[in-house]
Amino acid sequence: MKASALKRSTNAKTSNTSKITRATVMKQANGKLPASMLLALHWDKEKTLIAAPAAADLARLNAAFKKKFGKNLDIDLAYRTLDTQKFLYQELGHYIAAKPGTSNHGWGLAIDVPETYNYSFKGKYYKWLKANSKKYNWTHRKNLEEFRANGSRNPYAEAWHFEYVGK
Repeated sequence: MKASALKRSTNAKTSNTSKITRATVMKQANGKLPASMLLALHWDKEKTLIAAPAAADLARLNAAFKKKFGKNLDIDLAYRTLDTQKFLYQELGHYIAAKPGTSNHGWGLAIDVPETYNYSFKGKYYKWLKANSKKYNWTHRKNLEEFRANGSRNPYAEAWHFEYVGK
C-alpha cells in the first residue's frame, strides 16, 4: 500500500452547501466517496474527512463536548478509503477492523476517538459521549460494549467507535 492512500486532504470544504444526504452517500461505493461528498472537520488540525451529511451533527456534538470539557472532541479517524480499509484489515485483523468494503468508515459515517483512558469505557469522555451522542444523531452500538449481556468480555469491544445515524 502506498503511504498516499493514508494521507488526509486539507483542502476539503467544511460545510454541506450541496445538501448531500445520508441516502445519497449510501448509494456510493464504500471507500470510494467522491471528494465532493466529504467535508473537513473545521476544529480538527488534521482536517479529518467525514461524509457531508454527518458533519453538521458532529459539529453540534463537538460544541456540546467543548462546553462540557473546555476542549474539542478528539477525532482519531473518520472516512477511510477502500485502500485504507484493506490495509487496516490486514494489519489489525477482523476483531478490530471491518471487512473491507463494509465499514461505515467507508461511507464517512463513523468516527473513532483516541484509544486513551479518558475515551475508554471507564473514561469521562466516553461516558459523556455514550450518554449524549444520540441527541446529535451519533451512537455507540450495543455490540461494541465491553461486556456482553451474559457478562462475558466482548472481543469486539470498541469504546472509540461512534456511528452517524441521522439523515
